[in-house]
Amino acid sequence: MKKKENKIIATLYYLTAICFYVTMIIYFVNKDNNNAVVFLCLGSVFVCLGSVYLKKDKKKKEHKLQS
Repeated sequence: MKKKENKIIATLYYLTAICFYVTMIIYFVNKDNNNAVVFLCLGSVFVCLGSVYLKKDKKKKEHKLQS
């Protein structure tokens, strides 16, 4: 069950990152570069968090295969 929960959490992180990126694009179009950079950084952080959760699944799976 943990595997499925981690995939759901990772997907939610990716969806949040997409929302931040869309907001960033809106700010860039409106010439508000300071806020756009902040939302770019936040989106990137959430992409990293999503990849960490997917990596946890792979490490657990490899550890079980080795045992």
